[in-house]
Amino acid sequence: MGPPPRNQKLTRVLIGIMIGLGLWTLLPQSDEIPGEELDEIPVELRGTWITDVEAYQGRFMEIGAKDLRLGFGSEAPDAYFPLISIHRRDEGGFSAYVLEYFDPEGQQLLELHMTYDGDLRLRNPSEVVWRKR
Repeated sequence: MGPPPRNQKLTRVLIGIMIGLGLWTLLPQSDEIPGEELDEIPVELRGTWITDVEAYQGRFMEIGAKDLRLGFGSEAPDAYFPLISIHRRDEGGFSAYVLEYFDPEGQQLLELHMTYDGDLRLRNPSEVVWRKR
């Protein structure tokens, strides 16, 4: 003997909700990182990057094949992060790279714009030019 009809209806609704949620997780999410996912950082992006802007003296970005090191000069210790993913998309006049990593505050995305002449700029602040040391 099965459950009473009311419980059967509730069971079916709950199963339908669970299936719907399961299928929803398979759909592309709106917060996906745009562009092509790369296995590792391209060679032209690897290396130590510095800037001549006085406010950033002593700071650097060191980009490896699968890791990122940020140097803060005398303000704070250097920070090292293994990269979770790397995405690239071509924009007008530059290639945009998005480096995904986690820090104690959670997921972080660092967007870098590499111009075709080899300069590197962060998405924000975009006026600071970084050059390979």
